[in-house]
Amino acid sequence: MRVLIFAVFFFSAFAAKAQLPVNEPKPKKASFSLMGSLGVSTDLKAFYLNFGGPALRFESKIPRTGKTSLSCGILAGVYPSLWYHPDWTADKIRPTLGAGFQLFVQKISLIVPFYYVAYPNQSAKWRASFGLAWRF
Repeated sequence: MRVLIFAVFFFSAFAAKAQLPVNEPKPKKASFSLMGSLGVSTDLKAFYLNFGGPALRFESKIPRTGKTSLSCGILAGVYPSLWYHPDWTADKIRPTLGAGFQLFVQKISLIVPFYYVAYPNQSAKWRASFGLAWRF
């Protein structure tokens, strides 16, 4: 008799579990991925070749009818760069590090990095530049 009660209880537990609704996977709240960019910016005195560095990114996907969703967003990060000043005779190209923002839609982005540089006969100060970049 005890075996019969145990068997009924045991199999009813499995039957009850089999009737529970299947949980669908929840969408990810956060994800980590590698993203790079290559861009060119200017502050109207010099040119910068920007390589996308580490950044904090907010990305949103906008649904479109009949097509894939449109990826757009903003990020704040650092930009390892090569700085080119055409008027200088020595050291026309220098490495520098900037920090700034990037607004992107799909693969094209508008970049606004800030650099702490010194021009000839001027003190060093923060300079804003603007340009375009390609995300990959």
